[in-house]
Amino acid sequence: MRATSVTTSSRVLRLRRHTRFATLLTFCFFVVFFCICVTPNVCYHGSCALSEETVDADYIHDFAAFSSRFIRPDFPQNAPAEEQKNWYALKKTCGRDLIKLSLSQWPSFSQKPSSVADDAWDKFVALAELGRFTIGEAIFDENHGGTLIKKYYSTDYEAEHILALDRIAREQIALVSAALNELTDDETWKIERRCELEAFWEDFSQWFAPYCRASLTKLPSTSEFVKQPDNFLIAANLLEFAVNYIPDEELFTKTLEGIQELLQSPKAVEIRVFHGRFEGYDLLSRDVIFARYCARIAAVAQKSRQGLLSVQLVEAKEFNHRQTERFEHDALASWGCANSQQHDYFYVVFPKDGIASDRPLYVVLHSAGHTGEHALDCTLTPGNHDIYTVPDDFYGLFVDCAENRDTDWWWGGRRGDEAEITEALASRSTTSLQPVEKRVLAEIAWTITRYGIDPNRVYLCGNSMGGSGALGLGLSHGEVFAAIKANVPAGVWHAYDRLQLSESNAPEGLSEPPVCFDYSAQNDKWSAFHEVLIKGVEARKYAYILYWGNYGHENNDAKVAEYNDLFKTFDWTSIRKDAAYPAFTNSSTDSPLPWPDDLENESPGQRGAYYRWTNKSDTVDSFSMELRLASAEELASKIFEIPTESQCDVTLRRLQKFAVSAGDTLTWRFGDQSGTFTVGEDGLVTIPGLTITTEAQTLTLTK
Repeated sequence: MRATSVTTSSRVLRLRRHTRFATLLTFCFFVVFFCICVTPNVCYHGSCALSEETVDADYIHDFAAFSSRFIRPDFPQNAPAEEQKNWYALKKTCGRDLIKLSLSQWPSFSQKPSSVADDAWDKFVALAELGRFTIGEAIFDENHGGTLIKKYYSTDYEAEHILALDRIAREQIALVSAALNELTDDETWKIERRCELEAFWEDFSQWFAPYCRASLTKLPSTSEFVKQPDNFLIAANLLEFAVNYIPDEELFTKTLEGIQELLQSPKAVEIRVFHGRFEGYDLLSRDVIFARYCARIAAVAQKSRQGLLSVQLVEAKEFNHRQTERFEHDALASWGCANSQQHDYFYVVFPKDGIASDRPLYVVLHSAGHTGEHALDCTLTPGNHDIYTVPDDFYGLFVDCAENRDTDWWWGGRRGDEAEITEALASRSTTSLQPVEKRVLAEIAWTITRYGIDPNRVYLCGNSMGGSGALGLGLSHGEVFAAIKANVPAGVWHAYDRLQLSESNAPEGLSEPPVCFDYSAQNDKWSAFHEVLIKGVEARKYAYILYWGNYGHENNDAKVAEYNDLFKTFDWTSIRKDAAYPAFTNSSTDSPLPWPDDLENESPGQRGAYYRWTNKSDTVDSFSMELRLASAEELASKIFEIPTESQCDVTLRRLQKFAVSAGDTLTWRFGDQSGTFTVGEDGLVTIPGLTITTEAQTLTLTK
């Protein structure tokens, strides 16, 4: 009886699977039939030629020619009937050709790997066809954020349409890539297909530039913005997208400059435009809205000044079981390179499950003994510079400063043994970015846009010289990085200079620094002057977590752990840029620094390594965060005696909705402790003398 039941169930399951498959095939047949019958002359196959009667040869390949036809004048309302008829004909032709041109590079998936069963292949092909149809539908269908064809010819603009199309296209590519990964173990075949998907995206994204031009022409003049407040938000959305495609064009620049001029009179704009707005259940104040808007426009302006990086894909391969691509590019004039003909490269490593969107990015700065390419090679061998290893579900970015070492060396900062600021080092000892720093930031920005990276999860790491660069570039760019990690950094001066730690106040315009993790060794000459750096970051109340031990200039995690087994107990890539974090200073459980006078002391130590936190709420009127010490069981240290209680000052940074200003009075509670305080001139929220234990308690603040 039991055997019969199993057999019957198996038959039912097979029948259900076959029914679902038949339904899917029927749907895909309908999709293809619809495309052929309802949208005549639209070709969805990459191998097919476009209709000669609607598209001439130069129009197919020349996007400048496409752009001139793409942007049509407004409907000739008072023109003769024949002219109006021609306008409609051009509109229809442009829409049909747009879909053809956009999808012409979609992979055909005509070659089935020999190891793949026919039914699995049929399902995959059906999924790929559905993905292509979905993108085409998003271009044309009003209900899918498309309406693009209509919007080219109308006077209104909805920024979310182009953003939705960008998102839908990325999602479909990611779905097909994930299906590729499950389909076969043939890595060569998968890499070839993923490269085809990459080629499709590169071709597909080219027509975003003419769309941006068309949309900018439809915006009202900035003089009308105050009368129609929503135009501010529409323009911000559009500029944030267009800066990736046309940052140097006059149309973009004029729009940006016009908005910046309006923002020079903030009081008038605040009152009439930036009224309170709901975000979820919170009513954001006018001041918060205005500050956020100014920050968005400032970020666009900064990105536009960097210029548009023109990158060429020169190699795609499978490397260490991951798709890997090499890109090359020339220098932008805005970087100020000594050699205007400078040529550079970088590598992008894909997540192990293939092309995906909304993933984190892991940026690697190599040591003085490596190049960007050598750092990538190190990932083949566990234990060889472990910090270079990209987490499985992340994209990885390997940049280089060795190709042009005469000007780019040490990632633009002073070396650890260059304590004296000579005339030759003067330009590197200020807050001004060096050309190599501008280049790396541009390469990161390009990668974020190209692969749809989650901008709130970008992480920077480096070893030795790269560790020095990670401290200098990372701590001064909290608007880019969520967190940074430096392995035996070969110098503290890069960070010291960019943060101007010799001064009591941070440089004007410096964003909230990311959380920093640093593991150094007191018997490593390159770690000298750590006491200077720690004194500076403590005074500024930055979140700087430090581990040390007598392990020299070591890059192997297992060997480092023999001297300090705490340094990997915190998941530093769990920190997000869009979430608040605490900085713990004046901590009773911090070890005394061995620098500069106790270097013979071989004892390991830490600063801030025991603290843990969890964000609970961040609203306009209140904020709460859970604080605790990690337990001995959690840390499982064989070296350290883990405390159960600690006293420290807690400074809350990167507050989101709970925005405060100097002079605000706040009420706080933490377990049995409570009080009120007034926010100082530095604008920081610091609660002194909290007692934190292994039992989690919630710190709550209210206005």
